[in-house]
This record gives sequence, structure tokens and C-alpha cells, in this order.
Amino acid sequence: PVANRNRAETEDLIGFFVNTLVLRTDLSGDPTFAELLARVRETALGAYAHQDLPFEQLVEELVVERDRSRSPLFQVLFNYDTAGTDKSDVATGGPLTVSFDLAVRLGDGDDGLTGEFQYSTALFDAATVERMAGHLVELLGAAAENPERRIGELPLLTAAERDALVRQCHGAPAVLPPVA
Repeated sequence: PVANRNRAETEDLIGFFVNTLVLRTDLSGDPTFAELLARVRETALGAYAHQDLPFEQLVEELVVERDRSRSPLFQVLFNYDTAGTDKSDVATGGPLTVSFDLAVRLGDGDDGLTGEFQYSTALFDAATVERMAGHLVELLGAAAENPERRIGELPLLTAAERDALVRQCHGAPAVLPPVA
């Protein structure tokens, strides 16, 4: 999502001007995390140059057949909110109505990066989304530690999950640790 207030005449107006930009990221060649960030930055800047094109118009132009059971063009929404997030929960699946299979919102909070996952309960359960959130934390932590590491080498599993898988490989029952 973008605020879509890039013109002086709309900056002081009251109203909802948000538009959705669809971004595709090239992961070919197993880039380093730093290289991936540069690719994403380039893609995002290119998309911002066309942010005035309404998402609905893009859908009309690109999508021949509409499937009302899913969002056209993408199923996962990511938003980094520079104003921060007002929630500390990382998983939400209650009575919310979601427009996408998965929506991830991150932002700067008082104690660092905070986030929220909204998800379709027809596709995911709370434990799965909580594990996904844990995997994202592992990934981001490793990337922050060493941004020159290739994305294919960045860990996703927590130490407890790795230990459980190692035990399983040696014949122990496959019991994943409880989600914290």
C-alpha cells in the first residue's frame, strides 16, 4: 500500500487515497541479502513512478478471468509502516475479514521491529502462522547479522525446530516444540 499523496494538491485533503502497488522480486542467482534489498529497492522505486495508476484499472487491464475467491494478481500483502505498528501481536486470526491469503505488516515500535500477521483461517491455523512469524524473525535476525550472506543460506528454523528435526532424523518421534 502507498499513501498516494505525492502531489501538493492532495497533501492537505481529507480522505482515503491509498493505492496498492504490485511488486515482483527476482530471487535468481541466490543473491546476498544486501543484493536482494537493492533489487527490491529498484523495483519499488520503479513502481512508485506509476503509483497514480489505480489498482482496479491495472486489474481490469491484466486479468482476463476473475476468481472471486481470491485477490487478483497477488495473494500476499506486505506493508512496512514507517509510522510503526500499534499492536504487539504477531498472529491474528480471529473474526477479522481478510482480503488476502496472508497480510504481513511490520513497523518500528518502542522495543524495535513489531509486526502483525492477518491470514485466511481457511488456509492457515494459528500455530502455522505463529511458526511463520518465528521463521521471519530468524531470517531477519540472520540477515541483519550478515547481510552479505546468500538468501539460500539464511536460516528459517528456530534452534528448537532444528533440534527436533535432528532428533527425528536419528529415529526420535517428530515432535515440534510448542509455539512461544
